Amino acid sequence: MISESDATILTGRGVEEARRKMAEAFQRIRQHPAQQPTPKAQVEYDEHQETHFRERAHKLTQAALMGVGKSRCRPKQQVI
Repeated sequence: MISESDATILTGRGVEEARRKMAEAFQRIRQHPAQQPTPKAQVEYDEHQETHFRERAHKLTQAALMGVGKSRCRPKQQVI
């Protein structure tokens, strides 16, 4: 049988077969060992990298506070 959305309608034996396949799939999932997330390595920066980062962060902060980098598009003109 086909529904209005062209999906196959399962009845009787088809429903039981689908239910059995789903139960088997869930059983396989339950038997699979859980994967533990791998811990990320601690990143260490040398003094030069840290100095460069802090200088760049300071420049970006100052630019944001001064409004540098805002949209360069012309403002919309009002239509009268």
